[in-house]
Amino acid sequence: MLDLITVVWGDQYAQLYCDAGLRSLMQPDNIPAVADSIGEYTFFADEQARRTIEGQLAYREMARKIYVEWRALYYGDREVNSYILDSMKRSLGVHLFSFPADIALSNGSLKNIVKLSKDYELIVYGFPKITVDGWGVLVNRFRKLGVLDSRKMVAIWSIHDAGSPIDIKKVEPDIWRLAHHTPTPIMKIDQKVIDFFELNDTSNQGYDHCIPIWMIENGYSWYLVRDSDEVFQLEGGGESWENRRNNHWMLDYIDKATKFFRAQEEVWHA
Repeated sequence: MLDLITVVWGDQYAQLYCDAGLRSLMQPDNIPAVADSIGEYTFFADEQARRTIEGQLAYREMARKIYVEWRALYYGDREVNSYILDSMKRSLGVHLFSFPADIALSNGSLKNIVKLSKDYELIVYGFPKITVDGWGVLVNRFRKLGVLDSRKMVAIWSIHDAGSPIDIKKVEPDIWRLAHHTPTPIMKIDQKVIDFFELNDTSNQGYDHCIPIWMIENGYSWYLVRDSDEVFQLEGGGESWENRRNNHWMLDYIDKATKFFRAQEEVWHA
């Protein structure tokens, strides 16, 4: 089973979610294809953001297929880790997917994530951040085409990259061989994972940087997505990747993880 959470920081993020994130989840090979494997989808939002999202036809279709729960924003501004930790405690024994409001998945990604979760306790994959203009292109593509596979999304990234933390090792026609420094995790939650993340005293750091390498070192079964055709997502506006490096939790894990993942290779196809 897979649980999802989305924290919505006000109506601006609600609109970002409606423009691309929600559309991406409701593509044929995402939630509609794996609804029986979704345990619950929890939103943390204020009332205005909730009304904006609930007003979308795609949301109403989603709510008919899976269980959706709404919870208030009860922590301080941008206290993402507190919401993740609360959700971990509710998702013991299942995989947890933290789905920010400003990302979009390619069609088929969620179907493949669910498939991988049957064999691996930790799934990690790299993804790029795109510029504001790139996000506009993404939204327009969704409006015109309805469905976007990973290759169309990689093509958008190739033109509108916003300084993603990657090392490009080799470029071939419509293919990038690269290493992503900080892949994001989808993990099966147990008490040890919770105990480790409870050590984190930052508001919005360490989830991507520290959990994957800690789980790998502690013997969890893991899988790095090495082909964008399998799982791919784009992230829109917000703080820069450079700002995210100002992470003061477990710097040894950050350095260790960066070194480990820079030695791996992924292939992104456009």
